[in-house]
Amino acid sequence: MENSEVVKFHLGIKILPKGIMIIKSSIWVKLSNAISATKIISFLFKAIHFNCVAKLNTEKFLFLNKELINYISSLNKLYFPMFDWQPSNLQNELIKLIPLQENDFEALYEVASDPLVWEQHPNKFRYQREVFQNYFEGAMLSKGAFLIRDTKNNEVVGCSRFYDYNEEENSTETSVLIGYTFIGRKFWGNGYNKALKKIMLDYAFQQVDKVYFHIGAFNVRSQKAIEKIGAIKVDAFEVEYYGEDAKLNFVYLIQKA
Repeated sequence: MENSEVVKFHLGIKILPKGIMIIKSSIWVKLSNAISATKIISFLFKAIHFNCVAKLNTEKFLFLNKELINYISSLNKLYFPMFDWQPSNLQNELIKLIPLQENDFEALYEVASDPLVWEQHPNKFRYQREVFQNYFEGAMLSKGAFLIRDTKNNEVVGCSRFYDYNEEENSTETSVLIGYTFIGRKFWGNGYNKALKKIMLDYAFQQVDKVYFHIGAFNVRSQKAIEKIGAIKVDAFEVEYYGEDAKLNFVYLIQKA
């Protein structure tokens, strides 16, 4: 299809006053001027009929008119303002978190190309360029990833991200994960990881009640580090990191005070 692009946005539909119904979901949308607005309306009512107030299947591709998408998006911002999981103002005296950009790859890979950074990680080969490329691609798609820089000299420290934000419609509890974190070896043991977690946790708890961490079952160094800041091990299961095979991870939790 010519002149089309794939984007992801948060869809919120509110039908009032009779039969109040809300659908909130992040979906992949393929834009095209060739398809009429009838397609999206038909799809939404089918989703309502078969799934009630359920999350739309995030694997589905919808073919929409750009003007309609812009209109729905503007309504969504009005009714369902989204929390920004990639702000540009997170920093302290030690580090600053900058929303990750495509042109950050080389600078970040220079830190990630050290095999010892990944020695205890479930994927020990992320120091290889093609493997790290997959990591970077997932970071960009997450819309919650940050390049970590030293506040004083602007040196690249590493990377981390927010992901898998969970907001249950019928629950007062919300959660998000912090992970995919790595820090250059020269910054180990100097308070950088603790400073990073404090910035991200303080920000996350403005929106959620719980923050989870997936840590490789054999990554003892990271397990000890997360326990030092108060995380509790609550589960263990296999986790599929973006574009990678499933590996056994321990699940840690920190709850809002």
